[in-house]
Amino acid sequence: MKTIKFRAKTKNGEWIYNLAPLVPNSAFDITDFDTDTLTQFTGLHDCHGAEIYEGDFLKVNLSGGYKMRLVCYNEDIMGFCLAHMEDWYDPFLYNRYQASVSWWERFKDDIEVIGNRYDNPEVFDQYAQKSRV
Repeated sequence: MKTIKFRAKTKNGEWIYNLAPLVPNSAFDITDFDTDTLTQFTGLHDCHGAEIYEGDFLKVNLSGGYKMRLVCYNEDIMGFCLAHMEDWYDPFLYNRYQASVSWWERFKDDIEVIGNRYDNPEVFDQYAQKSRV
């Protein structure tokens, strides 16, 4: 059975985990955290055992070289995918996704969480600048 859980940043910038934001009378009120940072656990772990959430930056070993990917939810396939960060701001390439969850499991020893778009926006911006040049 898949574990369904979420994380989000509080108003003071600390991460909270395992929250049920839309359940009435839950431990946290929806106003207790920044709703823009609300992300879901994919059910997967990286090579070090770290949980992988939507919005995480992953270092992935592809064809002998490491590439940076962003974990995204793709509504077309109703699942999590790896987005090419270089294409994030290009409207024609934005939907170019790689790797459904089943693919991740085959390469779990070569996937590492190295940050996320909320704690490390400079990483995201760096790739965005490359795509605009």
